[in-house]
Amino acid sequence: MLGVLLAWPKPAQACVCGMVSPSDTAAVRSDFLETISEADKAFAGRVYSLDNLRVTFRVVDAWKGDFGASVTLPTGREFHDNGTVSEDTCDPEFELHRSYLIVLHRNPAGLLKASKCGVWAGVDMRARVQWLEKWRRDLPGITAAREQAIGHALRELERRGLESGSSHDAAIHLPVRFRDGEEGLFIAIGFSGAARGYSMIGRVVFGRFEPFEIRRDDVDWGVFSLRGERRTVNGGTMKMILDPRVGPEEVVMIQGAVHRGTDDDEEGHLELLRVNQRRIEVLFKGAAADGFVGASQARLWTEHSFDMIDTDRDGVDEIVVTQSDCSLEEKEGASKRCRVRQPKLVHHFNGKSFVLTK
Repeated sequence: MLGVLLAWPKPAQACVCGMVSPSDTAAVRSDFLETISEADKAFAGRVYSLDNLRVTFRVVDAWKGDFGASVTLPTGREFHDNGTVSEDTCDPEFELHRSYLIVLHRNPAGLLKASKCGVWAGVDMRARVQWLEKWRRDLPGITAAREQAIGHALRELERRGLESGSSHDAAIHLPVRFRDGEEGLFIAIGFSGAARGYSMIGRVVFGRFEPFEIRRDDVDWGVFSLRGERRTVNGGTMKMILDPRVGPEEVVMIQGAVHRGTDDDEEGHLELLRVNQRRIEVLFKGAAADGFVGASQARLWTEHSFDMIDTDRDGVDEIVVTQSDCSLEEKEGASKRCRVRQPKLVHHFNGKSFVLTK
């Protein structure tokens, strides 16, 4: 019987993992948490299947990212026709039935890969799991992380080449809850100059904002209208019934301005967004204030107020818009005057967005 000898070339140099002294516990902890924050995914699991090409884990705890019941990773070994086997000096080695804490990064091909520098077992694993558990308990509330999350969002826009050091008018941060119960963040940022802004939905993981979706808008969320220019974003959340089987859902309401390029035509813009499924769905777009013009000694515009009412009693809310024609005389002490238009405009939800009922 013929046998095949598998030969592993001797690595030229060992894998080097960081420059932190193992005896400096505080530095090791800080370096580890930074590694977690920069990773694409991280989990704790136990090896239940292992061969030369693949290793499969049963997931015990998902520390970063979404995981199923098991995860399969490549071992990194490559078998060649001449009988030799090559592997990277930083490819980790695993043992059957042993537990590990593993950090994963995507390689240039987009595949998740583990490294010796991001795999821990035994005492090292237990210490790091304790750090993670304490970090999870001590994390500041989502609202308290507002400025930090907005800073991360701005850097993410630059990283993706969407913005390059432009000053933004203002930004808003709103805590939201996804349908599966996980807490998330909605962020809207407006930029000066050409009317543009960005709305994002994501979450904070180990102090860092991670977006699921970034949407570019032709709306400056940092300005509402020339009638009362703001450097804060006007927005909030509300409850609406879009599906009677689901019940009330959290919806984001946000207002901004669409610049027209002249001083006497700037439209206040309102949107209602559904974000509880980790993506941004536009339910409704409408004018909050439009036709803002100067006429002789007064300023004229149209305002819109919005009510969410189940007008046809089908268990789903409708958006009822009341329009008012308003004016303000150009003199000191003058008060705004408005006249309500009739009839009111009723928008019904068609399962995707609100449309005006003809």
